[in-house]
Amino acid sequence: MSDETGIVLTYEYTTIYQDACDSLTNRSCLTDPILEFSIQFAIDQLPDALKQQVSFIWPSLLFLLDGSVDEETSNSQLDSNNLKSFRLILFPMCLPEENDQTSGDHWSLLLFCKDQFIFDSTVPFAPAKSPSFPCFCHLDSVGRSHAAIASRVSKRLSAYFSGKDDSYPLYSLEVPQQTNGYDCGVYTIAFSEAILDAFRNRTNPTKATFSKITPTSITQKRTQILDLINSLSEAQKHTQSK
Repeated sequence: MSDETGIVLTYEYTTIYQDACDSLTNRSCLTDPILEFSIQFAIDQLPDALKQQVSFIWPSLLFLLDGSVDEETSNSQLDSNNLKSFRLILFPMCLPEENDQTSGDHWSLLLFCKDQFIFDSTVPFAPAKSPSFPCFCHLDSVGRSHAAIASRVSKRLSAYFSGKDDSYPLYSLEVPQQTNGYDCGVYTIAFSEAILDAFRNRTNPTKATFSKITPTSITQKRTQILDLINSLSEAQKHTQSK
């Protein structure tokens, strides 16, 4: 339940208002704060030694870097997040097609993998040839609907990470697909959690990593996320009232 300002929860740098919580209950696409909170919370559950090797970029910042600012400003923003020090970086994306100035309407997940954590050539959904690193991986619950966007963003980020015009490879991973038009954000969260679980266990993800992600589990995850937000909100209010 929100306070008089409409704020339900403040978690690290994310503020969740009631309308964001409503997106969890009314069969609509999730808003940025729900993605930000859910992925940051999942990262925070990692052991400290692993947590220091993982980061993610806010969707709003990625939107800004995708064309609204020049390369120098973009690189400065990325430097401020110390991104080059991480092994694994998650980029939840909800971006428009090129030359479209509106906001996007579909979520997918882009990963930057500095080394051979994410998969090897024995994994069923890996490329036919042995992948090279560093690389980007794209996980999309609607086929290749974001393929062009993932390619555009990965090329821009490649230039930043390499310090030159190199383009790191981009691999599309085979992941469970949504069966409606509004659960892309929940799938993106579920993919993020599955990747982080694999990272925690120091294993390369396989199809089995994502096998528990089903339409039923995605519906349940909406409730789980809302319950977690409400639980943390109550704890926060209790602490503030002391």
